Amino acid sequence: MKIDETIQNTKYSATVEQLTSVVEWYIREKKGVDVKIDMYSDSITGRNRINPVLFKVYVNKLFKAYVKALEYYKNDYKK
Repeated sequence: MKIDETIQNTKYSATVEQLTSVVEWYIREKKGVDVKIDMYSDSITGRNRINPVLFKVYVNKLFKAYVKALEYYKNDYKK
């Protein structure tokens, strides 16, 4: 999926995976590094259990990075 479509699809609501894909794109654009964000691996405390405090921290940081990615997309990205 192209970044234009992804950002359009996340305009009013988004899954964690959609936010992650936008942030991965942003890091690739800004730093030139191809990354894969996996916030579940550190948050899992047992079989199919997620540490809610750690997950909240990850989602908070992910959302802040998503906002930066949107600012970059609107102001500096060359389409």
